[in-house]
Amino acid sequence: MAAAIGDRGKSHSILVFYPVLLRTLGLRKIRTPAQQADLARAMARVLAHVVAPGCGHAVSGLMARQLTRHVLLRRKIELDIVSRTAAHAVIEKLVDTVTRGRRGSGTKR
Repeated sequence: MAAAIGDRGKSHSILVFYPVLLRTLGLRKIRTPAQQADLARAMARVLAHVVAPGCGHAVSGLMARQLTRHVLLRRKIELDIVSRTAAHAVIEKLVDTVTRGRRGSGTKR
């Protein structure tokens, strides 16, 4: 449904194959607010799957090798421990980078 082109950790592009995503959701067109919400949730999960830290695929959940309609639309989605640990490290690094940037900008908080 999507692919990342470029080197991880550097600039890269993400291509979302919209017709494939719609087909996976069982839709041809977005006609209702509920379908729009389903598409937004599914798109967010596909993007998260693609940009997730390079920890490989899991047996189930967000990092499963294949994201099914059920996984894309369910209310909650699991994140395996390896992916969760890697995502936590990335978030901490991002927060640290932002915090250091604020300290160096002369802006007081």
